[in-house]
Amino acid sequence: MKRARRGGRGKNRGAPFNRLERLLLERQMTQQQLADRCGVHRTHLISIMRRRKEPGIIVCLKIAKALRVEVERIWPNIRLE
Repeated sequence: MKRARRGGRGKNRGAPFNRLERLLLERQMTQQQLADRCGVHRTHLISIMRRRKEPGIIVCLKIAKALRVEVERIWPNIRLE
């Protein structure tokens, strides 16, 4: 009997996951490498990417900095002023 998978390629894959996944692929970076650069645990990063957890502004900034992009490119609803 097959077990149901959480997340994956269903409704839980939201826009931030797709943006982060695309940026990781463009930079040939693994989730572990990004997590190490951000100072967060890989499982926490995956939870953020799959929209199971909302990242705090500090984590958002760390992820954007590690990927060398503006935070708005990953999370368009965040406005830094």
